[in-house]
Amino acid sequence: MSSLFYTISSGFLVGVLIRSFVYFDFSYILLFGLISFGLILLCVMFRQKSHLLLVAIFLLALSLGVWRFQIADRSGNPDVDNFVEENVIIHGMIVDEPDERETNLKLTVRIKEIGLDTDTTNVGHANKKISLENEKSFTLINDKINVLVTTELYGEYRYGDIISFSGSLLKPENFETDTGRIFDYVNYLDNDDIFYVMRYPKEIEIIESGQGNMVYSFLYKIKQKFIKNISLYIKEPQASLLGGLTVGAKNSLPADLKEDLVKTGTIHIVALSGFNVSLVADYILIILGAILGMSASLIISIIAIILFVLMTGAQATAVRAGIMAILVLFSKLRGRQSDITRALVLTAVLMVAVNPKVLVFDVSFQLSFLATIAIIYLAPIVERKFKKLPNFLQFRQILSATLATYIFVLPFLLYKIGTLSLVALPANLLILILIPITTIFGFLTGILGFIWPILSLPFAYVSQLLLSYELKVVQLGGNLPFAAKIIPEFSVWIILLIYLFFALYIYRNFKSDLPR
Repeated sequence: MSSLFYTISSGFLVGVLIRSFVYFDFSYILLFGLISFGLILLCVMFRQKSHLLLVAIFLLALSLGVWRFQIADRSGNPDVDNFVEENVIIHGMIVDEPDERETNLKLTVRIKEIGLDTDTTNVGHANKKISLENEKSFTLINDKINVLVTTELYGEYRYGDIISFSGSLLKPENFETDTGRIFDYVNYLDNDDIFYVMRYPKEIEIIESGQGNMVYSFLYKIKQKFIKNISLYIKEPQASLLGGLTVGAKNSLPADLKEDLVKTGTIHIVALSGFNVSLVADYILIILGAILGMSASLIISIIAIILFVLMTGAQATAVRAGIMAILVLFSKLRGRQSDITRALVLTAVLMVAVNPKVLVFDVSFQLSFLATIAIIYLAPIVERKFKKLPNFLQFRQILSATLATYIFVLPFLLYKIGTLSLVALPANLLILILIPITTIFGFLTGILGFIWPILSLPFAYVSQLLLSYELKVVQLGGNLPFAAKIIPEFSVWIILLIYLFFALYIYRNFKSDLPR
């Protein structure tokens, strides 16, 4: 049964992987699937050896993976495409939290109606709102098609607002980063059904508010109140850092701080991803396990993660990170790599089945799995190397988890980003060990603010001290002249060989526990 599960899962994922790079005509996919299905029937009828049957099942699952990506692969909407590179008026709803940057604001808007903007002046747009709703010249869009609108840092925009805006509609384009790598911006936006962009519309106004999903609207309001509670007693940029660390707040950080975070290899602490959440979940289980016992700490940790996911608005990134973190907790409780391997693979298959583009084009998805694999499989191996170190306050386990995660994700980050931080290891060790307690005190600061703001004051004070220390480490590391070096772009085959080595190393150390 185990062999069948891994055969189907690997076949499906390989199919999605292949289709991510190579286009297939639907007729070929259908033909390949039918041939695979026929081969399975022949194997069953003639009672062929099990390995031949598994090969046939693998090929059928592969064709299903190719087919799943095929039906999800699109580059926009034909009706909207007719307006690309034209001045248009769009009527739509903000379907995600506004993303506040240092110099601008980004809004993800679901297009409801679109039409040509025939007025070249900057006045009269209040009347255009009415014509947009009544004129036959405007096209209704009954599809999940989003446009990313970049606008100025003014205006109180919220999830669920219906807005009307005008400007030049464009298709997103890939671009070269500072490290010389081409960033696949098109597929990055595609993950969120964003196929169009509009930069600095000449007019934008809110027509109606509160039209989004009631559950999401409530969660976002709680989140905003939580962030406000943090900002009450914690100054910037510490407050923005804590907001990103605790609830994935999309607040801007100064450009020089972001640069230092990249140089020191600690940029992950401000992102809502499995890299950070898996570490925090592991630390919570370690600390609570020493006090309450493993079973009680597991229940408390899972509840905390669920509340965390809800607090962030239950977005795809948060849900994915939460699932990864819960898997880590279960693996620690059961101590059986074979069970957690099946759970991890099943999670990957389900996530890819929902959105097949995340497998290749979503860095957050990839980091989530790499971080989880590191904590589950590599951290115990690393911990054996430090068995002579004292384990006061679970220091040895926390150190092992930090080192394992950093070592395991480093090759991938070098391939994707191209910046090798020469101070990343000491910077991460000095910071990540305190991230769990910073998170806990940060949560208490925000949550107690709902009851009575003055109650959060002592926790805010501790949070401020911890955050100031962490930012000081980042600043000092980033200012070193040898802090970071640009790595020339290298082949993906080097990355595959590195992770093949990791896989063989882990397999050798857990050979008796891995599934057969």
